[in-house]
Formats: sequence, structure tokens, C-alpha cells
Amino acid sequence: MAVHRASLAALSQLVAFATAVMGGAYFGLFACGGPNWRWRAYEALAGVLLVATLLLWRPARHRLAKALGFTAALAATFLMVQAMIGPLPWASPFSRTYWRQVLVTLEKGPC
Repeated sequence: MAVHRASLAALSQLVAFATAVMGGAYFGLFACGGPNWRWRAYEALAGVLLVATLLLWRPARHRLAKALGFTAALAATFLMVQAMIGPLPWASPFSRTYWRQVLVTLEKGPC
């Protein structure tokens, strides 16, 4: 069975976004303290997935703009998930404290 390059590119995009979501959730909850190798392992995995996804794209017009947009979307996904998951153990998502803490986490980081 032949696998098309376009389906591999779509699958790699899906895996890259799933990794950004899961990484954001993990580091949102457990970013403070712990061994540094976890962060380095996530950076390596995310970098490999990003490069693999960009290499699987077919040559097209505006490839650089699409690559920069995809990279920015992955980073924004990671940061937003991290900021929204981090305050959950301390505040209800329906309170003002939670949303205030989300903004603080976006500004200063999770710790």
C-alpha cells in the first residue's frame, strides 16, 4: 500500500500539534522543579517533528511564510495550553483568579 507524501505531511502536522498540546499540558502542571532533561527532551522532540513536517511539505509558493506561520502556531499552542493548564490546581476556570493567573503565566512563565 502506497502512502502519499501529502498524507505523511498531514500526519506529521497532526503529531506536531498533539505534541505541542501534550507538552504544554505537562509543563503547565509540572514545570516548576524537577530534572532539566525533561525540558531538553521535549525541545529535541518538538524540533525533530517541526523539521520533519517542514521537509515533507511539497514545494509551493510562499513556503517560507507558511513555515514561519506553522512554527508560530506550534509555539502559540504550547504557550496557551501551558498557561491555561497551569492554574487549574489552584483555581476554578470560572473564577477571575484563574483568568488573572493565566495572564500572569503568559507574561512571566509558569513558575
